[in-house]
Amino acid sequence: NKTIGLFEQGDSGSTCGDLIELRAWLLAHLMWDPDRDDRALIREFLQGYYGAAAEPLEEYLDLRTRALERAGIKLPCGMASPADWLTEKDIGRSGELFDRAAELVREDRVLSARLRRARLPLDFTWLQWAGAKQLRSRQGGKPFAGTQELATRVEDFITAAEEFDCGLYAEGREFTELAGHLRALTRAPAEPVPPEVAARSPQDWFEAQEDELRLAEGSKHIEDPSASNGRAARMPGSYIEYQELVFQWGAMYPFPGELAELSPWRVWAVVRVEPRAKTGAAFSLGISDKPWRTGEVVYTKRMEDLPGTGWHTLDLGVHTLTGENYVWVGPCRNPETVEAVYLDRLFFSREAPE
Repeated sequence: NKTIGLFEQGDSGSTCGDLIELRAWLLAHLMWDPDRDDRALIREFLQGYYGAAAEPLEEYLDLRTRALERAGIKLPCGMASPADWLTEKDIGRSGELFDRAAELVREDRVLSARLRRARLPLDFTWLQWAGAKQLRSRQGGKPFAGTQELATRVEDFITAAEEFDCGLYAEGREFTELAGHLRALTRAPAEPVPPEVAARSPQDWFEAQEDELRLAEGSKHIEDPSASNGRAARMPGSYIEYQELVFQWGAMYPFPGELAELSPWRVWAVVRVEPRAKTGAAFSLGISDKPWRTGEVVYTKRMEDLPGTGWHTLDLGVHTLTGENYVWVGPCRNPETVEAVYLDRLFFSREAPE
């Protein structure tokens, strides 16, 4: 067929990817002989690697295939959530199949461990679904009955992932970052809340703490006694990356797509600067439609506008936000003026549509 090369990619940075053992084995056999029956190969692997749990696992794979075909979409690389094609009913049924599989191998310690690891991606999917449902319920002023179950399952998931030495949860992203995101699903906002937000009804706003942020290389989480929860994201003024961009981000927060229907939102960032000079650009911040290019709005704050070295609650205005939007803060490539920029947290409050 005149093929001169073949590129295959898997989860080399993670031990807990979605059935990574099966995928590696299946791809290897199909690369050796593309005419092999993929279904027969899958069944052979499941029986050999998971033993008596093979049948419910095969049913689980078929369920996911039917769900994707039903939704009529292709499964791309980097999809943030399966919510576009996997329904609540699908997730529930998948859990039942794993429960049945676990019962079939409960006397076998090795097979039980393999199955527990294989279930982690499904558990993560459930956490995404339940977290989104809780967030929508809270913003809608309605109680969420599953808060305690969500908190318990978050800790169970983190414990299991750490036992299996998960590694990366996404390309270039350490699992510790994901653990912070998950624990944020059930915690209360840190006190004190800035007066700009505190005057509003609790159901009309939410916060994103430093451990929910996505950090660029060079930025890091640090202990900071002056921050609302004792920690902040630190971005060095000397940081330079993606020089071709109009802005550079040091920390960003992807807006939850499940809250897009409640737009518009007013956005605040709680930021402070460690200065080297009294004048000049301090940092940039804004909202983009993708993490790698500018979007709706970009602000640059100057040292003259930020008296002292304390925290400043900055209003980024009112915006219609979707799951494609990122709120970001970054240094201005001027280490002669700024030693570092610190981000404590972000706030989002619902505004009345115009």
